[in-house]
Amino acid sequence: MSTASVEATPDELVEHAHRVGRERLADARELPDGSLSWHPGYGTAFQPVPDSGIFNGRIGDALFLAALHAATGDPEMRAAALRVAAPLRARVATAEGREELLGEIGYGLTGVGSVVYAWVRMAGFLDDPGLVDDARALAGVLTPESVARDRKYEVFWGAGGAIPGLLALAAATGEERWVAAAADCAEHLVAHRAPDPETGLRGWVTSGSTPETGFAHGSSGIAYALLQVHRHTGEERYREAAMETFAFERALFREHLMDWPDNREQPDERVMTSWCHGAPGVGLSRLGALGDLRGDEEGDVVGDLFWALKKTSQYLTRSPDNLCCGNFGRMDFLLEAGRRLGNPSLEQQARAAARQRVRFAGEHGFVTPNHGADGEHMKTGLWQGVSGIGYQLLRLGDPDRFPSLLLLA
Repeated sequence: MSTASVEATPDELVEHAHRVGRERLADARELPDGSLSWHPGYGTAFQPVPDSGIFNGRIGDALFLAALHAATGDPEMRAAALRVAAPLRARVATAEGREELLGEIGYGLTGVGSVVYAWVRMAGFLDDPGLVDDARALAGVLTPESVARDRKYEVFWGAGGAIPGLLALAAATGEERWVAAAADCAEHLVAHRAPDPETGLRGWVTSGSTPETGFAHGSSGIAYALLQVHRHTGEERYREAAMETFAFERALFREHLMDWPDNREQPDERVMTSWCHGAPGVGLSRLGALGDLRGDEEGDVVGDLFWALKKTSQYLTRSPDNLCCGNFGRMDFLLEAGRRLGNPSLEQQARAAARQRVRFAGEHGFVTPNHGADGEHMKTGLWQGVSGIGYQLLRLGDPDRFPSLLLLA
């Protein structure tokens, strides 16, 4: 049987995403202010406070519900998306509230930059320009002075993750000041590169003692963000910094594993083959570079893509299912690669894998990561929970309408 014959159809994908949305609303708690939430209020990246960024904060669930309304026209999803977002919108209505939020949650996927991104995308899905006004107000806290305090750099926690939100706001409004704000972040990142002790090539020290690989916590994601600023500004230093970073990661590639190790300080050279660490995330960063390469750089970047696609294809449907470190994140890489490389077979692989997981979930539910001592699966959030799976189902059905979350496109 051909791969194409077992692809999930767009209607099937939307239908199951709608089911996910209804289940999310059934699980929601109504708070005294009339808003909806799923969060117990824990204060970590994996069990976050409700007003953290779109990685696992409730604003991510709101973004999924808004996308679901755009796909189905369901007014219940629209109303729910706005109820989920309401407390955060009220909180950032004052300058004091915006500054407090930046101090609490930071810059990137867990922070204010990703909230800006979420509101811009929700504004389009819901045809609500007021959300763009909120995004403008919040983006104003990303000044050169506040960005200079960032010491995380990476997409997950740091200024690398603020850039896509600022550029999305610039595209939505036509206001060049947000491109300038993204360039301020890029200047900060370029100034804080560190040389790899083995190769001398520069990347970013994020959580370890030496520069690291990968999209979420490593150098791939930061390089990708710099390339996006380069496209808007033409500043060659940003492109050159990204290319040097890719060369550093290439030096750490392990051909016998067909992947990039999480952290060389781990003796077992652990690889995850996921968006957060490993081939899919590295591959996505290389896809984001394809329009910026010189002739002498193409072979190396295409080589990285070859290995990333080969490894991802072999690990496409392994537990869990979530975007961050699971199956639907790997599907997103294949989908995006197929679109950018003009290779429909890669898109077909992604949709065939989606049908397999949808059928499994029909009997058993989607598998999400387990970070709790009580053995409960964590279902909340875009990157770790079922809302992200629901969004990816919509994207697999209509990738022109629903951009890649993993690229914050």
